[in-house]
Amino acid sequence: MHPQNNIKILQWNARRFINKFEFINNAQEYDVIVILESWLKPNHNFHIRGFNTVRYDRPYDKGGGIVILLKNHIIFN
Repeated sequence: MHPQNNIKILQWNARRFINKFEFINNAQEYDVIVILESWLKPNHNFHIRGFNTVRYDRPYDKGGGIVILLKNHIIFN
């Protein structure tokens, strides 16, 4: 976390994240990024440098899905 113990969070309704990775690469000032409507399927693999990724894909229907990106220094389970 930041020295002041503040966490910067970005929540974004991406409505199809697969073609918008550049936006996230430019959002490095955030500690937690929550992406709604990611539309990702299990076969869509990606990694954003400096972040751990938690995903809840909707494998059988169009739309949906959540991606949570947490800076590497944030401990979670």
